[in-house]
Amino acid sequence: MFELIGLFCDKINQERADWLYQVLNIFVTSNYDTNIFLTGSALFFLLDRRTNRRWDKLKRNKNFEITTDPSESRIIGIEQDDKIDSKGDHSIFWKKIINRIQNLKSIHSDPKIGFLLMDSPYFNRNSVFAIRIMNMILDNGKIPELYLYLDGLHVALKDQKPSEFENIGTSIKKVDEILKNKGQDRHFWACSRCATARGYVQEKTELGEFHTDVGEDWLQIVNLNKIIDEFENPQIILSPNSIHINAVNSKNSSNKKPPLLLFITHDPYSTEWAFGAISFAVAAAHHRIYTSIVFIEDGIFSLVNKHQLVASDKIFNIQEVISATLHDEYLKYYVYNPSLELRGVKIDNMFKDISIITGATIEKILKKDLNQRIILF
Repeated sequence: MFELIGLFCDKINQERADWLYQVLNIFVTSNYDTNIFLTGSALFFLLDRRTNRRWDKLKRNKNFEITTDPSESRIIGIEQDDKIDSKGDHSIFWKKIINRIQNLKSIHSDPKIGFLLMDSPYFNRNSVFAIRIMNMILDNGKIPELYLYLDGLHVALKDQKPSEFENIGTSIKKVDEILKNKGQDRHFWACSRCATARGYVQEKTELGEFHTDVGEDWLQIVNLNKIIDEFENPQIILSPNSIHINAVNSKNSSNKKPPLLLFITHDPYSTEWAFGAISFAVAAAHHRIYTSIVFIEDGIFSLVNKHQLVASDKIFNIQEVISATLHDEYLKYYVYNPSLELRGVKIDNMFKDISIITGATIEKILKKDLNQRIILF
């Protein structure tokens, strides 16, 4: 038996709806038990006929199910509830996710469930969703782990005083205190490169430890490799836009490192998404985790034209990183042809060795292994 769990918190535009349909249809037609969970901006997908009608065929399959967050649905008027209790309806959705995770027999014995957060608090609600799933993990007797990457690090800033929003730093501190009182190890880790760039590191000791004066007490700043260590294990690790594929009761599921598939959806340089994804992938490959990158949506622009950067630009040349790792045994690059065609562009000749894939050929990547993690950057 095979199972797919997908969590989507950010907007699903028409292009994303189309290629996600291609991906999910591969598993639905292969009799995977496919469970998609929608919250946050992803819920608007259901209101927009340009996007939701693409999935009508999927909805007719008995092994495909969409679960929506009643709390977030209520906020935007999709669902109405006249009888909201004093605690609200915030936990219902996340309880369903944890229950589904606990059905995965091959990893049922692992007490840890990780969450990779890459978005800043307050400007984005994904940090709120991180708090909710961490609390639900605790309520179900499991151990939550939090990995902070890119702007996700800002949830750890001291002295947060939001006037209108839930205090993210304080909420994580409460989770930390519960784990501490239980005598559990707490893995609330932040990437040291991201932390240093954002001013969180005041000192690095001779032993390689990172000290901060501006971060919350629960914050542990570590080398990215320490976070990647957790990705070697078969435990569930989710992110605001991610999929976990698992072979239930698979004999080999706990004996090998789950492959990692990253979809790069952002253009290079204007934000840190593309560079962050490639850095993450290279680190995973160095851990001998079979890692694939698919350039898709605006992510294809990392391969279009030959980028010319000089020292004064103070930007890392993404194309140089790709070229240097193009023939790595554990790292493979792909580009999604429908995204190229939609934008009327072609990849530069320097990347002729990168496979150009379509909705039909993407199946070869997705079904290379019975267990894998998929994360959208």
